[in-house]
Amino acid sequence: HFGSSSSGLQQGTANISAMSDLQEPLTGGGNHDAPYACWEAFQDSNGFPQKVLMRCGVSTGVALFLTCCLVGSLWMWAYKHCGYHQMLPWYEYAVPYEAFGVSMAVTATAISVYHLVQHVLYNNNTWKVKSHALIIISMVPVYSICSGAALLGTMSKDYIAIPLSAFREFYEALVLVAFLQFIAEFWGGTVRLAAMLDTDAMIMSNVFPTAVDMVNIKLRCILEKIEPYKNALKDLRVFPVPRMPGSHYVAWTYIGALQYAVVMWLYVVVMLTLWTTVLFFDIDTGIVVKVETGLKGVKGLSNLIAMYNLLILFEYLRESENTHVRMNKIKPISKFVCIKLIVIFSLWQEFLFSLFGRLGLLPIARGYSGDWTDQEKNAKAVVNFLVCIEMMLFAWWHRYAYPCDEAWDPQPEDLLGKMDGSSRYESRRPMWLRVNVIMLTDDIGYLLNNRVRGQFRIVRTLRE
Repeated sequence: HFGSSSSGLQQGTANISAMSDLQEPLTGGGNHDAPYACWEAFQDSNGFPQKVLMRCGVSTGVALFLTCCLVGSLWMWAYKHCGYHQMLPWYEYAVPYEAFGVSMAVTATAISVYHLVQHVLYNNNTWKVKSHALIIISMVPVYSICSGAALLGTMSKDYIAIPLSAFREFYEALVLVAFLQFIAEFWGGTVRLAAMLDTDAMIMSNVFPTAVDMVNIKLRCILEKIEPYKNALKDLRVFPVPRMPGSHYVAWTYIGALQYAVVMWLYVVVMLTLWTTVLFFDIDTGIVVKVETGLKGVKGLSNLIAMYNLLILFEYLRESENTHVRMNKIKPISKFVCIKLIVIFSLWQEFLFSLFGRLGLLPIARGYSGDWTDQEKNAKAVVNFLVCIEMMLFAWWHRYAYPCDEAWDPQPEDLLGKMDGSSRYESRRPMWLRVNVIMLTDDIGYLLNNRVRGQFRIVRTLRE
């Protein structure tokens, strides 16, 4: 069946990987019976509900009050000094939505910037791990500023929403890479991370044990008609192509994230090129819409690949005997989900409201310079408005998931074994270039050219 035929080979090569990644085998005990969907956020009655939901509600109320004051003042000024009268119900005007969206974006940015300052001043972890957390936390200000500015410039003749949205989505790829590097530095670097993950085969029972057991029990009567082997689902590979535990698996997980960064870089280049062409050569904007629609499809597929690789790594670390104890001390689900939901929300909102725009289902609002009749622009405006609203939740969620007083630097007892002399390697690049995507590229090259090549050489020798 699919996967079980190679699981034995994967388990055998795990020991070979151990010889390459560690001088001494790792030891440790784990409990794989913990519920898969056990969200630490909602277990702590004084944590997530009070520190995130309640504060988010209060902040939203403050932003709504400021919006009412601002919009009321604007309409009063327009009536007294310009003689304008309100001809439509308030909800048919664009100004209240713009004001509320920008108020939420400004408030979320202020909360997140204060959080960043706390990390810079009071976070005692080394910059190797702290710098990646700062990139992740900066996601809220970047999204808020870009979405708020794009919302105000929805009907601008300069199409300012195009470059702002492109930059926001490019930063999304940088955050995914930063999260991978945060996890790696949390375990002492890429090579140590590979060493910690070199003992278990990449099969469903090792990555999703609770969920797989539940499905296997509930659907056994159906599965046995297709596959008589009772552990077929448990031994199913998590990837179509086998990945050996350790360096081979980590390298290809990094590649899964890197391809998304490359796709988003090309996406930004194409969109900026089209934007300048529209501005200076007056081409049909319909061409931009068609190209953007095609790029969104490519982006969605690339994002799916990257997020799946991140999910497998995240669950592998939570379930592995070597890593689950320390991993579950740092609110791992909140750290992962508060990034994943931002990406998923923006992706599906763009798809859904673009579809509504093409079908002509979005309402027409009265703007300060004219009616918003362009359905494609209205779709982008709705997405930007929703992103501004959502950033309030994620600003507080980041404060909960990435507190400045949490210990991230690995201690000797956390690594469960003695590392060899090559447990860390030094890049030949200058220090100022050892960041984000460039650092990830160096890690992939080192793993594939040094660690993985040596492991495959040992496999070939043993087979002979």
